Amino acid sequence: MKTGSTYHYLKDDLDPLKSPNTQAIAALLTCGGELVKEGGYMNAIGTDDGKPTRTVVWVAEDREIIFSDFKGETISTNELLRRWNDRKWLSENLDHPITYLRTFMEKIGKLRDAIRENPPQLHIQKSGRSAYIATTRGPDGKLVPTDKGKKMLEIF
Repeated sequence: MKTGSTYHYLKDDLDPLKSPNTQAIAALLTCGGELVKEGGYMNAIGTDDGKPTRTVVWVAEDREIIFSDFKGETISTNELLRRWNDRKWLSENLDHPITYLRTFMEKIGKLRDAIRENPPQLHIQKSGRSAYIATTRGPDGKLVPTDKGKKMLEIF
């Protein structure tokens, strides 16, 4: 994050694959917004008084998002479906609602793939301190700390 910059945070405790915040971020990316390069997404699980917790945070950079005027048109269902799958047409009509919708679907698919591929961090709390530990999936599918995460646990 850059000093003097403005950032917008979306935070909830929902599974990011089901959260409306993930859809909002996909819409933001579709319209030209950007996440912070380092730390733009965090998914952490932990416990609080023995109860499971989850914290999901998205961090977006503040920037202008420009929407060009669109002149309405009437097209057939067949034409909409043709345009949806026509990469050349989409690339030549970047400000068309069909292109925005198609791009949105691709962005949300990529976000969901990234969420599935990156296991949540472990949120550990001890003596009033808090740490987020990087994890990976073990052979049994359970979360285990990465080597870096193990070192952090030793210090913690």
